[in-house]
Amino acid sequence: MSNQEFMIVAHRGASFYAPENTMASVKLAWEQGADAVEVDVHLSKDGHAVVIHDDNTLRTASVDKMVKEQTLSELKALDVGRWKGTRWHDEHIPTLKEVIEIIPDNKKIFIEVKGGPACLPVIRKVIDSCEILLRQVTIMDFDIDTMIMAKEQCPGFNILWLVEYENRLTKNTAKSLFEEILDKAAAAGVDGINLQATDLIDAVFIDKARETDLDCFVWTVNDADLSRYFKRIGLSGVTTDRPAWIRSQLV
Repeated sequence: MSNQEFMIVAHRGASFYAPENTMASVKLAWEQGADAVEVDVHLSKDGHAVVIHDDNTLRTASVDKMVKEQTLSELKALDVGRWKGTRWHDEHIPTLKEVIEIIPDNKKIFIEVKGGPACLPVIRKVIDSCEILLRQVTIMDFDIDTMIMAKEQCPGFNILWLVEYENRLTKNTAKSLFEEILDKAAAAGVDGINLQATDLIDAVFIDKARETDLDCFVWTVNDADLSRYFKRIGLSGVTTDRPAWIRSQLV
């Protein structure tokens, strides 16, 4: 586990304030002092890496069509800002390249793979074409097999396994589940885990993760007390919709 400060990762950019996964939310994340932005990536019909969470453009653009069935030019024509408020009218779906090009030298990007393993070579090609250091890039997915592939196809990138709990955790079920997660992550050879936030994650678990040389992040935290707790027990960082506010609560 790397020695690093507690990181504030802006979830889909500063998405509490600006429309998620847009240039506006990413720029606002930098203005708010986030250490990194997290964005979601799908492939367009013509094979471009585009930044959008859902596999359908209905929720953010009011067009009921799959992302993978639309070309980049079709996706670019959509307004994905108006749903957040009229001031965001005319925000469009950015490409991954456009987002990477506005990452400051001392900041990072967390890329969640939404379009499956087919995204990996495209993401790799985009990053290779940009002036960004490998240490600034983290790739993550809920599918651990895709992350095993990412370790092979994207050497030098930081690879995180995203984890969501299928059932409600209790103290009794959490201990065994967390041990299973650590074992699975270590066997897969990933660099870290990004867990669904719960206060059942404790310092003992973090110590075990550190012994296994795994970074440990959590998502998505907009609660001040919970953020302070995670910092206190030694997590690598939290993903939040409100980067500036969360940082102000950690003082």
